[in-house]
Amino acid sequence: RAEEAHKERHKYDLDISKIDAHWLQRELQKFMKVDASKIVSTEKEVLDVLRGSNLQEVENKLVQILQYANFEFAKLLLKNRLEIFYCTRLGQAQNEEEKQAIR
Repeated sequence: RAEEAHKERHKYDLDISKIDAHWLQRELQKFMKVDASKIVSTEKEVLDVLRGSNLQEVENKLVQILQYANFEFAKLLLKNRLEIFYCTRLGQAQNEEEKQAIR
């Protein structure tokens, strides 16, 4: 029982050391059967949503973008939204100046 509760509580934990510039793209590719340009545009859309401050609005938009079939992934993104947003943006930064602007 305690082990199940622990698993459920940590179900959406994410190791931020695994989030790089392309983590979100790789995750999207696992369930979106579309070309690379659509993955990139979806990634940008998701990142724009993740920076929102209203959790209900962020959740609704994620479900719209990812569809209900991917609700578990939407919940993972929601729980880790700031970590994913900032780690991805830092990974995509081209130079130290861009990294400082993100920080």
